[in-house]
Amino acid sequence: MPGVDCEASTIGRILREVPGVVEVYVNPASEVAYCDCDDAPVVQEGLVAAIKRLGYRAVIRNP
Repeated sequence: MPGVDCEASTIGRILREVPGVVEVYVNPASEVAYCDCDDAPVVQEGLVAAIKRLGYRAVIRNP
């Protein structure tokens, strides 16, 4: 998520509102958000849409 700085708390709050998200950690230094999610099939799409609404680019990486 290029451009992330003090927006980290806003990003975390928005991601926590996505159905299926259990926990969120945003690392502004690495421009990455880590999300623990349940098995809901729409979670990834919801995460990407939430980030895009804030004006950032999102890429899903599975560990």
